[in-house]
Amino acid sequence: MKRCVYIIPLMIGLFICSGCSPHLRIQGRLAMPAGVDSLIAVRADSITARLYVQEKNKQEASRMYHVAAYHYDRAESLWVDLQQLEQPAAPENTRADKSHTEKRIHVIHEHITTAEQAAVKARRLNPFDYNIPSLLARIYYLHGSISGATDFFRQSIDHLISIIKREKGEHVLYFRLGECYYQLQEWAKAYENYQRAEQVLLATAWMQPMPGGQQSAGRDSVDHRILFRYIYHQAIASAKQYDNKNALTLFARAKTYAISHADSELVDNYISWIQWDGGNIATAEMKSKLLQLLKQEKYEEAKNGFEQLIGKLHTQSAKDEINWRIACIEYEFLDQKEAACQRMQEIVRRLSDQSVISGQNVTEEYRQYATDAGTMFYKLGIEYKRKSRYKKALRCFSTAADIEWYGKEKSLLELAKLSIHNPEQTLNIVNQILEDENDLSLPDKLHVYTLKLNALKRFGRNRLTEIQETYRKIKSLQ
Repeated sequence: MKRCVYIIPLMIGLFICSGCSPHLRIQGRLAMPAGVDSLIAVRADSITARLYVQEKNKQEASRMYHVAAYHYDRAESLWVDLQQLEQPAAPENTRADKSHTEKRIHVIHEHITTAEQAAVKARRLNPFDYNIPSLLARIYYLHGSISGATDFFRQSIDHLISIIKREKGEHVLYFRLGECYYQLQEWAKAYENYQRAEQVLLATAWMQPMPGGQQSAGRDSVDHRILFRYIYHQAIASAKQYDNKNALTLFARAKTYAISHADSELVDNYISWIQWDGGNIATAEMKSKLLQLLKQEKYEEAKNGFEQLIGKLHTQSAKDEINWRIACIEYEFLDQKEAACQRMQEIVRRLSDQSVISGQNVTEEYRQYATDAGTMFYKLGIEYKRKSRYKKALRCFSTAADIEWYGKEKSLLELAKLSIHNPEQTLNIVNQILEDENDLSLPDKLHVYTLKLNALKRFGRNRLTEIQETYRKIKSLQ
């Protein structure tokens, strides 16, 4: 009977443990020090299994982690290289380049898939290692960037949130979370996490390491490169929500932390983009999309889009630019040259009536429009002249000569050639050209003086003195 007294507690302990993990038993018996209650031992062993990993699993997880990290680094490096190399190819090389790109993408997919599989296994072997889910989040983000599949960004978000629940003092985690939401076009959540990244960065500034291994002195010593990045991305996310006031405020803040000319230029370009149509971000966004169509050589589609955009614009300067872009498309790609010239003439005429282009106040935009308008009319005039359509050619050269642009004298010269049968008109034109003959090349000067001489001869001895002076000028130039 006494033997049963000792057996019963042991049997009860084994019954309690029968459904538990193998970690709780050693060769069918409980592993517990003498004098420890069996139920307490079961509970302690169960907690240990949830808090600690066997050494062999830990080592294998570490090995798989390094495998995953290696393949992730390779995939990321190849992806960055591919994006930098992607440029419009010559038609004869398009097929070969496309095949080469496809091979590169296939290799990248192999690396990122291997990285994902290794990291998942490492995570299963050691669920307590903070670095593994962090790597998984980067892997899924890269996978999403390569494939364009939103599910990968969702998976990256899940891993980042799980890490943040345990570690709320890492500002970079919030930034990476914002990047995932940005890829999903969830602008409000992206903005919130970019903002949180900045807040955590500033709140933990005293913990940030300084050069030489010293601790940061405080908020003023925070890394400006990181701070610029966080504020800059807040501004972009705000612009995506069409909040132009907040976006402009944030861009102005970001610029104060820019440490390079490239960063400052980046901010300035974005500010100009927002202010293009008086802060109307929606139309600025439409313009950017239409410019992409131009890069894709979809000229008819781009023109139609620009014409629809004009009706939505708020400012006259934005309307002028879009009309200029339409004219360039019509002239260069759609063989609608007369329509393009007419459109440009209206822009230049309207701007030339404004006092802002007088004297030293000529805007760069007007210079561009005037140059393009003059060039279009001049080239079209040459085309009509070659086809012996002299009336239209005369009209084009006359219009080009009325515009203040660098080729004005050439336009006048063509007018003088077409007016050779009207000596009075020819003389008026050549004298206008010679008012600033320094802008003429030597061949053009000779041509102008020759036209003048021929026109003067038509008047006979009445203009003998001028004829002689002009003749001597021609000799001096030869």
